[in-house]
Amino acid sequence: PPADSTVPMILVGPGTGVAPFRGFLQERAAQKANGVDTGPIHLFFGSKHPGHDWLCREEMEGWAADGLATLHLAHSAVEGHPHAYVQHALAAAADSLWPLLAAGAQVFVCGDGRNMAPAVREALIDIREAKTGSTRDVASEWLEELIETGRYHQDVYGFGK
Repeated sequence: PPADSTVPMILVGPGTGVAPFRGFLQERAAQKANGVDTGPIHLFFGSKHPGHDWLCREEMEGWAADGLATLHLAHSAVEGHPHAYVQHALAAAADSLWPLLAAGAQVFVCGDGRNMAPAVREALIDIREAKTGSTRDVASEWLEELIETGRYHQDVYGFGK
């Protein structure tokens, strides 16, 4: 995580992609418990069904209850759930994410590189485009700038066909 505990974080980790973020959140929880100011955290987690593959559910719900993190859930096998995939949850949270992004939030994405990671990048580009009225090209350049300046971090697997 960022060395500055007040830097907002947007964490996107469907399935086992949430694993590295547990450490980030545990560290921030310890900092907060010791009176250190911590910035907002939005955790986007996805699974097929919360009844059998919502990993670390109790821990996540505890972070939300403690005000450490805002949870955004996606469950692809739950009929009627508002978000099938994390990119849908990102799009739905645009109003709360944009101020954080504009204020220097760091974005961390971990998991599938074939489908999820490109869809998350597209969702972020869409958010930038919608919130600023910019063109697609300008919004895409913005995302590239986040990558180049170290504000967008990605650890993904499964590129190619």
